[in-house]
Amino acid sequence: MRAEEEILCMDSGSPSKWTLSVDGSSNMNGSGLGLVLTTPEGDVIQRAIRCGFKCTNNEAEYEALIAGLSLAKEIRARRLEVKSDSQLIVNQLQGTYQARDSKMTTYLNLVKELQAQFKEFFIAQVPRAENSHADALANLGSALQCSSQSSIPLLFLQWPAN
Repeated sequence: MRAEEEILCMDSGSPSKWTLSVDGSSNMNGSGLGLVLTTPEGDVIQRAIRCGFKCTNNEAEYEALIAGLSLAKEIRARRLEVKSDSQLIVNQLQGTYQARDSKMTTYLNLVKELQAQFKEFFIAQVPRAENSHADALANLGSALQCSSQSSIPLLFLQWPAN
């Protein structure tokens, strides 16, 4: 049974909060998204996503948030705390900043629709250093050239070869 399948079997109707850390990255190599969804019990689902389209850094940040909210919804999380290092995204969602162009307005409205499907929703801006896991996944997504879904295992080498 895969970790995602095991988590789907859990009672996600409990009052405990899930935590979602998101980040987006856009550079000359492409755009990537990083998601880290942590269950109330501490299990982690992580995703590095490569975008097959060009987008700005702010658009990549929104795409990461939308992908993360969609994953949390699919796994039936009800209470969600979101962490992002994007000042723009967090402040637009909190109503402190206005979306100034049609693309940002569309993204903001889509996130608000997804947000409304959670029993509790909280978003906070965190320093980039506290978002390093999602940042690393977003950078991986933007750096790797791939056009289909793939799985890359992350191995841990405890001792040197010599």
